[in-house]
Amino acid sequence: MHARGPHGQLSPALPLASSVLMLLMSTLWLVGAGPGLVLAPELLLDPWQVHRLLTHALGHTALPGLLLSLLLLPTVGWQQECHLGTLRFLHASALLALASGLLAVLLAGLGLSSAAGSCGYMPVHLAMLAGEGHRP
Repeated sequence: MHARGPHGQLSPALPLASSVLMLLMSTLWLVGAGPGLVLAPELLLDPWQVHRLLTHALGHTALPGLLLSLLLLPTVGWQQECHLGTLRFLHASALLALASGLLAVLLAGLGLSSAAGSCGYMPVHLAMLAGEGHRP
């Protein structure tokens, strides 16, 4: 992502969406809201809990997972956002968070108890990295 400098030259700027995601994940951790966003398939029976299919990517229950997500956003996310653009990056992040949430619910429904309680941005990072290999 680049912004125009005072003389019309391109100057580097922080990618907006990735930076806001980092701030949001950090804030949710600090206020203790991370465990409240965990994707629990039994909670999805309540229609008011469907938001967890998207928000599970923002909540973290363990500090190492949060730190890894925060480390990967500047190293991987910023480059992806610069390549895709802010809106396409947000669109891809939302779709991949939804896809990983649906996959976790499917795996939990098949009896894999480790898929229950899914949280964190790592599946979105991995899916975006996997998608980079298929670009022409």
